[in-house]
Amino acid sequence: MFRDENPHTGVLYSNATVEVVAVKNVSGADVNAGDVVNLDPDTVFGETGGADATLFGIVDEYLNAPVKDGEVFWAVVRGPTAVNGAAPTGTVASGAPDANGNQRVIVIGSEAYGM
Repeated sequence: MFRDENPHTGVLYSNATVEVVAVKNVSGADVNAGDVVNLDPDTVFGETGGADATLFGIVDEYLNAPVKDGEVFWAVVRGPTAVNGAAPTGTVASGAPDANGNQRVIVIGSEAYGM
């Protein structure tokens, strides 16, 4: 659990907390900051994969490089973050998209929360 804060600049966005799980990328491809990834319930959400889109996380928005296959990253399962593109099902948009098309959202509907 982290504060809704930019770790590079120290800017505090809200009083909300960001709840995350450590996830291993086993997708066979890179994942990027803000990507929505399905989580595999057979590994207690510890790996990417799975067919149920209600079990999802959003890749840590503050990563500076792609997460390679086999690497571990934080996936947001509840609270505020940024997502690539439009707000997915299970989130609430919390502002207009930025110049790059990224959307601030609050994750409320990932069934991975509260494991």
